[in-house]
Amino acid sequence: MNKDYETLAAFWDAAFQDDGFEQAFPLENPEELAPSPKLAEALKGFRDCKRVLDYGCGNGWASIIMARSGAKDITSVDVSPNAITLLQKTATAFSCADRIEGEVISPDWLCGVESDTFDGLFSSNVLDVVPLEMAEKIIEECARVCKSGARVVFSFNFYMDPETMAKRGFEVRGRNVYSQGVLRLVALQDDEWKQRFDGHFVVESLDYFAWPGEAKETRRLFVLRKV
Repeated sequence: MNKDYETLAAFWDAAFQDDGFEQAFPLENPEELAPSPKLAEALKGFRDCKRVLDYGCGNGWASIIMARSGAKDITSVDVSPNAITLLQKTATAFSCADRIEGEVISPDWLCGVESDTFDGLFSSNVLDVVPLEMAEKIIEECARVCKSGARVVFSFNFYMDPETMAKRGFEVRGRNVYSQGVLRLVALQDDEWKQRFDGHFVVESLDYFAWPGEAKETRRLFVLRKV
């Protein structure tokens, strides 16, 4: 297995062990779980999907919003056992555990999923924090497991050129950006991600959003449709 990936998986599993997410329970409006209103709005677009995949679900915020918006069959997966534990607690707290199936997966899990399984797929901050060759394989496999016409939403971190990242103290190796030995960003611009979607998905829209506390909307939200 790719050494970068091993280090990354251990980093995120430790992060989900005590991320403070449970302090948000309960909320009257589950949409407040989303880091941005634009993300919450994009998730509501899955309400009519029959089967949705939340790939790299983390603590489950997106799955909860989709379930509470009307999606009835959500498969929520992550390589982090601690993330899935949080997901299960979250789903129970927001009374939608019956709509969400959480699973700890291996890096090649998608390869074992039948083609044309899902008519909806969401993935937040996954593709740009794994090794690029792995991201390209994930895009390919996501397209395979999605039905024709499926709604697909990918969100990404902001783009920052490698030179600027290096000046800010990050270690840069080509397009890969590291902090304390952990891969934290694959620095690709919008058009470079679009090129990797080409042949698999049609880009319906690209919007920008900010996380709480950020002054500018620089994070990226791609809404796609399976070819």
